[in-house]
Formats: sequence, structure tokens, C-alpha cells
Amino acid sequence: MTDFKLCAIGEASILSELPLNSGEGALFASPVHFTFEQFDPEAIDLSDTLFLIIDDLSEADGQNEKAIKAFFKKVKKIKVLKQAPFVLISNQWNPTYCKQAYKAGALDIMSLQQCAANCEARFSAAMNSFAREQKGLEKAKESQQVALDAMQDAAEYGRILNFFNHSSDCHTFESLSEAIMEIYASMDVHGSMAIMREEEIFFYADDGKERPIESQLIRSVRDKYIADLVAQTNPKRILTSGTRIITVGFGCGLLLRDVPEEKVGRMRDIIAGLITGLDARVQYLISQQRAEKRQAILKKILINVNETVVAFQTQFEDSEQKSINVIDDFMLTLNSGLAELCLSEEQEQYFISAADSAMGSLVEQHKDQIILRRQLDSIVEELSMLSKMKKH
Repeated sequence: MTDFKLCAIGEASILSELPLNSGEGALFASPVHFTFEQFDPEAIDLSDTLFLIIDDLSEADGQNEKAIKAFFKKVKKIKVLKQAPFVLISNQWNPTYCKQAYKAGALDIMSLQQCAANCEARFSAAMNSFAREQKGLEKAKESQQVALDAMQDAAEYGRILNFFNHSSDCHTFESLSEAIMEIYASMDVHGSMAIMREEEIFFYADDGKERPIESQLIRSVRDKYIADLVAQTNPKRILTSGTRIITVGFGCGLLLRDVPEEKVGRMRDIIAGLITGLDARVQYLISQQRAEKRQAILKKILINVNETVVAFQTQFEDSEQKSINVIDDFMLTLNSGLAELCLSEEQEQYFISAADSAMGSLVEQHKDQIILRRQLDSIVEELSMLSKMKKH
């Protein structure tokens, strides 16, 4: 007895001439039979089943091309034959008939006499041929799938390399998020990303929603990753939870949601690579923002210092002019006073000597002020130049 089942479709009277029924010498344990009109594909198990299609054409119809085409049209209506092996039992052997038979998918054409004489060998050969064909198709599909997977992987890794090459064009967190969302869309996945800067968190999702749970998940995984790094306790930067994949760096994190099971492994590898380039760019932007903040503070300080020094310089010049005016007034008062007091020559000389001594001290002090003024001028000029440099 064979290890496959038989389903016969066609004229029942012909089946009685074949050793197909149960009993002594039977080839099949439980062969089933349908007419073309009665066939029900739901009533049988297609696995390991050979279909026996019985030709009911008369000898005259077997020579008629129209009748032949009508018969095979009836055969093609049996949809399961597109994915199952079948053999034709027919006494028709003309070229038109054979062409239509093999075109319809028949593995073999046997006359009633041939079938009765050696159907076991012919049926087994047909099943083996079908099995080999299916195995070849499966291998071809597997090879094709491997090639498609390789091409898909290459395309996806190509997107990562492209991101690495052009991430330097992203000068804001927003432009970085747009680049990541474009990669998500190109890979037909959905997700979000978060950038952590000190206590601030900047969150972006592909659908534009807030998604606080995703934001908190990324923050939690990132905080644990850094804590484990510090403690040197097996830090994990990528986590898979159900249909979610989360990977983090020092300043950012990526999350994929609703990832199909067959994509999980590949997506883990891809975003693990993607986070490396993303985190490097985020760290650069954060350091740049800090530098710009420090520059802004320093610029403000420089402006304040410059204004203070200029104000002091102006005040110093005013004070210097007032000192000169006081000296001039004093000399005029002294000269007029000496003339009016009618002092002796000795008394006048005393006052003039005292005035000359005081004037000498004031002149020396004025020289010191001139040196200080020149130093202030130099400081103002240097501060002005430094302030201009910070603008660029």
C-alpha cells in the first residue's frame, strides 16, 4: 500500500477497473471519488494526496479541439490542482490533447490499460516528481528570500551610513529628529526618540503625539545604563520588551513600537548601530550649546566691564580737567593776593615756594594719572576687540 492518498475526479465506472478500492491488493487505504460537479475541496486533506482526473471524452471528441479545450477548462476550474499533483487517465494521445494536458499541470497521462497494469509505479513516480518539484521551489523561495533579506539589510544599513555621513548637516535637535523619523518611515517601522540635556528632555514621535510613557521609558533605560556604567555592573544599552525595542546612549534614546516578530532581530541590530552615530551628534550639539551659552555670558560680562571702564575713563578725564582748573584758579588767586597784601619780599618768597612745592606734587600726580589713563585706553581697546571677536 502506498504512503499517499488518492482523490479521483470523473466517471465512477472507470474506477471499478482499477485496484484502488479497499480490500485485498488495494493500493490506497481510503480512496475518495467525486464527479466534476460534486467536487468539494473542503472535504479532503490536500497533503500527500494525488488527484486522478478521469477523462470522459469520446473518441470523436478527443479529436475535436473545441471539445478538448472545453474539457480542460473544466479541469482548470478545480483550483486545488494548481497546488496539488494530478495524473490524467485518458485514451486520447493526439498532440493537441497532450499539449493542453501538460499546460494544465498534469504530471502524467495514462491509458486505462496502462493504469490498470502499473498504476502503483506510475502514481509513485508522479508523486516523487511532484515532491522534487516542490522541494526545488521551496529551495528557490528560500534562496530568493535570503537574497531579498540581504538586499533589505544592505538598504537599511545604507540608510544608517547615509545618516552618519550627513548628520553633520543637522545643527538642531529638531533637524536630527526629522532625519531619524525619515529612517523609521523608510524601514516601515514606527517609533520615537528622546534627547536628554541635563534635566531637560526633548521628545519626538513619528506620529507627532506626546506619548509620555515612551518618553519615560527611554529616560529610565538611559538612566539605568549610565548608573550601571558607573557601577561597572553589566550595562545594557538595548532592551526588547514585547513588541518594543529601546536603545540608548549618553544623551539620547530610540524606541520602536509594534515591531513584527520576524523583524525584531534585524531592527535591534539596525538601531544599535544608529544610536552610535546619533549619540555622537547629540553630544556635539549639547557641548556646542553649552559653549554658546558660556560665550553669551562672557560677552555680557565683557560689555558690562567695557562700559564700566569707559565710564571710569570719562570720569577720570573730567577729574583731570577739574584739577587743572583748580591749579589755574589757585595761581591767579595767589598772584592777586600777594599784590594786595603788600607783603615783604621774604614773605612773598615763602608763599611762592610753598605754592611751587604744592604745584610740583600736583604735576607728579598728573604724570601718574596720564600713565593710568594710557593703561585704561589700552584696556578699553582690548575689551572692544575681544567683544567683537565673540560676535563671530
